[in-house]
Amino acid sequence: PYALERSAVHALRAEGTGRRYDLNVRLPPGYADPANRGRRYPVLYLTDGDYTFQVAAGVTRLLFSQKKMEEFILVGITNDQEDLGAGARNRDLTPWPHPTRSGYGEAAAYLAFIRDQAMPLVEATYRVDPARRTLVGQSYGGLFGLW
Repeated sequence: PYALERSAVHALRAEGTGRRYDLNVRLPPGYADPANRGRRYPVLYLTDGDYTFQVAAGVTRLLFSQKKMEEFILVGITNDQEDLGAGARNRDLTPWPHPTRSGYGEAAAYLAFIRDQAMPLVEATYRVDPARRTLVGQSYGGLFGLW
């Protein structure tokens, strides 16, 4: 476990699959400022949030403090918390079955979880501008994002 200022963790069980994912949410520095009370923020969703969230949170610290980037809400979507091996990534982040290996190609279920549960929870809990959301990933997460 780690403590990160202006952050929270929301545990969710995917309705379609029963898998458990965490949403690691970090609010930008100005979020609680009374002057920003009516402001809606862009949101950046990250796949592989178990590790990308901490890295992205560190990178944004300097960019936000130096006013080099518009502030946004950061959401790291973890891999299945009950299947922490590479199998969860293979399954959730690939859109098509592998021709010779099992355990691939369930990205549609993962996308449904993000679209139908994760995003609505974030948008109901935080001051998000739903017209300004972005999904970012690397490796299989990049494949998922492009798909």
